[in-house]
Amino acid sequence: MSAFERYSRYYDLLNAGKDYGAEAAYVLRQLRGANPGLRRILELGSGTARHARLLAAAGLEVCGIERSDSMLAAAAAALAREPAELRQRIELAQGDARSLHLERRFDAVISLFHVASYQVGNSDLAAMFATARRHLDPGGHFFFDYWHGPGVLTDLPGKRVKQGEDASYAVTRHARPELLPRQNLVKVHYEISGRDKASGVTERIEETHPMRYLFEPELELLLGIAGFRVLRTLSWLSDQPPDLGTWNACTLAVAL
Repeated sequence: MSAFERYSRYYDLLNAGKDYGAEAAYVLRQLRGANPGLRRILELGSGTARHARLLAAAGLEVCGIERSDSMLAAAAAALAREPAELRQRIELAQGDARSLHLERRFDAVISLFHVASYQVGNSDLAAMFATARRHLDPGGHFFFDYWHGPGVLTDLPGKRVKQGEDASYAVTRHARPELLPRQNLVKVHYEISGRDKASGVTERIEETHPMRYLFEPELELLLGIAGFRVLRTLSWLSDQPPDLGTWNACTLAVAL
């Protein structure tokens, strides 16, 4: 099992303070503002399906695509505890955001929690945008979030410690960033300590997440090549454009 697969065991614990409800409501408002008839969504990088379940609870049909086996397993286990009516509106499948071919179209494609920033090369990001475009008809919408370059370079990343626990596990994560400005990357080096409360066994994981910070002109260019036009770019969870204080931004684009 890879470090990332083992790390996924602690994913929801480390993000317990994340307001998924507010985020899902924000995404829904942005998309329904552009398409009041919104019904079917494709999510690239659906993780443990927290957003997908909330969007399905709002009446949408969601197809969640995730590359990680263990993330998918956690998502399926969580989905099994939901009411049957909600389960019927969610489809989960394994796939890569850069190469997915479902041979069907959706009203919108979304990608959240900085999946776009994990596409560290131009070819990776272009391939992800091409995936979004081929699953939309003209007039469909693509909504995604990412690390915002001006904000990252204004408020440089620093060391962080995060903790989480539930009845079974307690986890601590130390994050040490390494800035690579010529590549528009931050390599985030993680040291994770997870303790099984029942056995007392502690597991230690070390891994690195390269994260790309993005700028609006390059996004406009790459989205245009993929067949999109940018409608708006906002600070995450805001209706205002990003500024030098914005680390997290989001973009809504329409398929041409």
